[in-house]
Amino acid sequence: MTAAVNSAARAEALRKLIEELAGSHVRYRTSVIESVQSMLSREQTPQELEAARRSQEESERLAAQPAVQAALAEMLRAHYRKWVNEQIPALGNRTPREAVSDADGREAVEALLLQLERDGARMHPPMDPGILREVREALGLSGRP
Repeated sequence: MTAAVNSAARAEALRKLIEELAGSHVRYRTSVIESVQSMLSREQTPQELEAARRSQEESERLAAQPAVQAALAEMLRAHYRKWVNEQIPALGNRTPREAVSDADGREAVEALLLQLERDGARMHPPMDPGILREVREALGLSGRP
């Protein structure tokens, strides 16, 4: 298995997670640290292009499975149930629940939700619109589907 992340901290966290989940079935081999500039400047090898194509096909195959779609929807639903009570930098480190208490915060939360809707519609599979409907209800925001 090869995994790619964009920070040393994420690499270490991913390594620990994989080792925790797979136990003795995996063995760490090596890490390769590459600058963004070097990654962008080099052309992909035929093997890398083929690996990317296979990875994309596998992702599409998995995403088409109803069980995977249901699990993904439930993970997103759980995330956004917590999100309403998490400090969000774009909201001045207020939670969405706190921010909707004034007009400016309410507008900022609405803008975030609109962006989440747009991004969710482009996901594969698309995010269940009911998830953000639940967020709106939890925040007392109505008038949107």
